Amino acid sequence: MLPPKTQVGRSSAARKNLLERGRDEAGDIAVGGDDSGETIDFSLLGANMKIVSLLLLLPSALLPIYGQLLPSDAAALEAAWASGDRLAQADIPLRKGFNLNAPFEHISTGAIGIATTNTVQWERIEIHLPRAASVTHIACLMVDGKCRNLPVGAKLDKKNSVLYWHVPNAYKGDFDLVFLQPGGRVGAVRVTAGSNVVTKLR
Repeated sequence: MLPPKTQVGRSSAARKNLLERGRDEAGDIAVGGDDSGETIDFSLLGANMKIVSLLLLLPSALLPIYGQLLPSDAAALEAAWASGDRLAQADIPLRKGFNLNAPFEHISTGAIGIATTNTVQWERIEIHLPRAASVTHIACLMVDGKCRNLPVGAKLDKKNSVLYWHVPNAYKGDFDLVFLQPGGRVGAVRVTAGSNVVTKLR
C-alpha cells in the first residue's frame, strides 16, 4: 500500500534550498492523508522552539556552574585564611565508608585550626562542619593560599553543613578543605589521600 499523498506548497528546488538552511521559512507545507489541503505552519513552530531553548539556557547563565565557587566566596575564604584567625579546638565528626549507620570518628582543629584525617583508595568521607551560626557554609580546596573548586567527587551540602568527598583512586597527598561561615572563623580539614598514582595540585 502506498503512503498517504503529501502536498508541498513550494517547488522542489525551493524546498531543497530551505532544508539546506536548516529551517522552513515558508510556513505553508501541507500534510495530510488525503487531498484536503490542510496545512501546518512550521514557521511558528521553529520560532517557539528557539524561545523554549533560550528559556532553558537562562537559569544556567544566571547561576554559577555546579561545583564552582562564586568569586565573592573565594575572596572571603582567602581573606579569612590569610588573616590567621582560625577556628581552633573545634570538634569535627566524620564518617568513612559507605555504611551510613557507621559510628562517627571525631577529629579536632587543634590550636592551628586544621583537623587532619586520611583516606584509602576509593573511600567515601562525610565531614560534619561545626556550626557557630545559622548562616550557611562556604568551602574550597585551598592551594598556596588560593581557593580552587572543591576536588573531583566532593560536594558541600550547605543546608546541613556536611562536606562529602568520594576520593578518586588517583589522588595522593594532602588536600586542605577550607570552610567558613561568613562572619565566623575559618577552619580546615586536611585530608591525606593514598594511592599509587600521584596527582600534583601544588
